[in-house]
Amino acid sequence: MNTDRTAPKEEADQGDTLGNEARSVVSGNAAVDGATYRGWFLGHFLENACGLRATSAVEVKWGAYSAGEERSSWGMSEQATTLCILCKGRVQISFPQEAHLLSREGDYLIWSAGLPHHWQVLEESCVLTIRWPSIPEAYTEHRTWPCDTIGEES
Repeated sequence: MNTDRTAPKEEADQGDTLGNEARSVVSGNAAVDGATYRGWFLGHFLENACGLRATSAVEVKWGAYSAGEERSSWGMSEQATTLCILCKGRVQISFPQEAHLLSREGDYLIWSAGLPHHWQVLEESCVLTIRWPSIPEAYTEHRTWPCDTIGEES
Protein backbone atom coordinates (compact mmCIF):
# COMPACT_ATOMS: atom_id res chain seq x y z
CA MET A 1 0.00 0.00 0.00
CA ASN A 2 1.32 3.42 -0.94
CA THR A 3 1.32 5.82 2.01
CA ASP A 4 2.75 8.84 0.17
CA ARG A 5 0.60 11.94 0.59
CA THR A 6 0.18 14.02 -2.53
CA ALA A 7 -2.35 16.49 -1.07
CA PRO A 8 -1.11 19.60 0.75
CA LYS A 9 -1.31 19.47 4.56
CA GLU A 10 -4.20 22.00 4.62
CA GLU A 11 -6.36 19.70 2.47
CA ALA A 12 -5.47 16.72 4.64
CA ASP A 13 -6.43 18.68 7.77
CA GLN A 14 -9.77 19.72 6.23
CA GLY A 15 -10.47 16.13 5.30
CA ASP A 16 -9.71 14.97 8.83
CA THR A 17 -11.97 17.66 10.28
CA LEU A 18 -14.83 16.82 7.94
CA GLY A 19 -14.35 13.13 8.64
CA ASN A 20 -14.46 13.69 12.39
CA GLU A 21 -17.56 15.90 12.12
CA ALA A 22 -19.31 13.26 10.03
CA ARG A 23 -18.72 10.76 12.82
CA SER A 24 -19.85 13.01 15.66
CA VAL A 25 -23.18 12.84 17.47
CA VAL A 26 -25.31 15.80 18.52
CA SER A 27 -28.20 15.47 20.96
CA GLY A 28 -30.69 18.02 22.14
CA ASN A 29 -34.33 18.96 22.30
CA ALA A 30 -36.05 20.25 19.17
CA ALA A 31 -38.36 22.60 21.07
CA VAL A 32 -35.52 24.10 23.11
CA ASP A 33 -33.01 24.28 20.27
CA GLY A 34 -35.57 25.82 17.90
CA ALA A 35 -36.99 28.39 20.33
CA THR A 36 -34.90 31.22 18.86
CA TYR A 37 -35.91 30.39 15.28
CA ARG A 38 -39.72 29.83 15.44
CA GLY A 39 -39.20 26.08 15.90
CA TRP A 40 -36.56 25.61 13.19
CA PHE A 41 -33.64 23.79 14.79
CA LEU A 42 -31.63 22.67 11.77
CA GLY A 43 -30.70 24.75 8.73
CA HIS A 44 -28.56 27.43 7.10
CA PHE A 45 -29.73 30.14 9.53
CA LEU A 46 -27.91 28.67 12.54
CA GLU A 47 -24.47 29.86 13.55
CA ASN A 48 -21.49 27.63 12.81
CA ALA A 49 -21.18 27.21 16.58
CA CYS A 50 -24.23 24.91 16.31
CA GLY A 51 -22.05 22.33 14.52
CA LEU A 52 -23.98 19.71 12.60
CA ARG A 53 -27.24 21.64 13.04
CA ALA A 54 -25.91 24.49 10.84
CA THR A 55 -26.35 23.08 7.35
CA SER A 56 -27.44 24.19 3.91
CA ALA A 57 -28.68 20.70 3.03
CA VAL A 58 -31.96 20.73 4.98
CA GLU A 59 -34.13 22.71 7.43
CA VAL A 60 -36.10 20.97 10.19
CA LYS A 61 -38.80 22.50 12.40
CA TRP A 62 -40.53 21.15 15.49
CA GLY A 63 -43.87 22.94 15.70
CA ALA A 64 -46.02 22.64 18.83
CA TYR A 65 -49.24 24.63 18.43
CA SER A 66 -52.41 25.44 20.38
CA ALA A 67 -55.86 25.11 18.83
CA GLY A 68 -56.73 28.20 16.83
CA GLU A 69 -53.17 29.21 15.93
CA GLU A 70 -52.72 30.00 12.27
CA ARG A 71 -50.42 31.44 9.66
CA SER A 72 -52.92 33.54 7.73
CA SER A 73 -50.33 35.02 5.40
CA TRP A 74 -49.25 33.00 2.38
CA GLY A 75 -45.74 31.54 2.70
CA MET A 76 -43.64 30.05 -0.04
CA SER A 77 -40.17 28.68 -0.51
CA GLU A 78 -38.99 29.59 -3.97
CA GLN A 79 -36.35 26.85 -4.10
CA ALA A 80 -37.09 24.16 -1.51
CA THR A 81 -39.37 21.12 -1.37
CA THR A 82 -41.33 20.83 1.90
CA LEU A 83 -42.43 17.76 3.88
CA CYS A 84 -44.86 18.26 6.78
CA ILE A 85 -45.61 15.31 9.10
CA LEU A 86 -48.34 15.37 11.76
CA CYS A 87 -47.16 13.94 15.10
CA LYS A 88 -50.45 14.68 16.94
CA GLY A 89 -53.54 16.84 16.62
CA ARG A 90 -55.31 18.27 13.55
CA VAL A 91 -53.92 20.85 11.13
CA GLN A 92 -55.32 22.16 7.87
CA ILE A 93 -52.83 23.31 5.24
CA SER A 94 -54.23 25.33 2.35
CA PHE A 95 -52.80 25.96 -1.09
CA PRO A 96 -54.29 28.27 -3.75
CA GLN A 97 -56.35 25.48 -5.37
CA GLU A 98 -56.91 23.02 -2.51
CA ALA A 99 -56.79 22.35 1.22
CA HIS A 100 -55.60 19.25 3.08
CA LEU A 101 -56.46 18.10 6.58
CA LEU A 102 -53.79 16.27 8.54
CA SER A 103 -55.77 14.40 11.20
CA ARG A 104 -54.06 11.07 11.94
CA GLU A 105 -50.60 10.67 13.45
CA GLY A 106 -48.25 10.16 10.54
CA ASP A 107 -50.37 12.03 7.96
CA TYR A 108 -48.06 14.07 5.75
CA LEU A 109 -47.94 16.45 2.84
CA ILE A 110 -45.09 17.07 0.44
CA TRP A 111 -45.16 20.10 -1.81
CA SER A 112 -42.84 21.50 -4.40
CA ALA A 113 -40.89 24.74 -4.43
CA GLY A 114 -42.87 27.76 -5.57
CA LEU A 115 -46.23 26.64 -4.14
CA PRO A 116 -47.74 29.13 -1.64
CA HIS A 117 -49.48 27.82 1.47
CA HIS A 118 -50.93 28.82 4.81
CA TRP A 119 -52.18 26.77 7.76
CA GLN A 120 -54.61 26.62 10.66
CA VAL A 121 -54.39 24.47 13.79
CA LEU A 122 -57.76 22.89 14.62
CA GLU A 123 -56.70 21.26 17.90
CA GLU A 124 -53.52 21.16 19.96
CA SER A 125 -50.96 19.79 17.53
CA CYS A 126 -47.36 18.88 16.92
CA VAL A 127 -45.90 18.97 13.41
CA LEU A 128 -42.45 18.11 12.08
CA THR A 129 -41.57 20.13 8.96
CA ILE A 130 -38.58 19.47 6.73
CA ARG A 131 -37.45 21.68 3.83
CA TRP A 132 -34.60 20.97 1.46
CA PRO A 133 -32.27 22.48 0.47
CA SER A 134 -31.76 25.20 3.09
CA ILE A 135 -31.21 28.39 1.10
CA PRO A 136 -30.97 31.88 2.63
CA GLU A 137 -33.78 34.22 1.62
CA ALA A 138 -35.62 31.56 -0.41
CA TYR A 139 -38.74 31.77 1.82
CA THR A 140 -41.20 34.64 1.44
CA GLU A 141 -44.52 35.60 3.04
CA HIS A 142 -47.38 37.62 1.55
CA ARG A 143 -50.57 38.88 3.15
CA THR A 144 -52.54 37.97 0.03
CA TRP A 145 -51.84 35.91 -3.02
CA PRO A 146 -53.29 36.45 -6.52
CA CYS A 147 -55.63 33.57 -5.74
CA ASP A 148 -56.63 33.96 -2.09
CA THR A 149 -59.58 31.55 -2.24
CA ILE A 150 -59.37 27.83 -2.80
CA GLY A 151 -60.91 26.81 -6.07
CA GLU A 152 -60.75 30.21 -7.77
CA GLU A 153 -58.70 30.56 -10.92
CA SER A 154 -55.91 33.14 -10.83
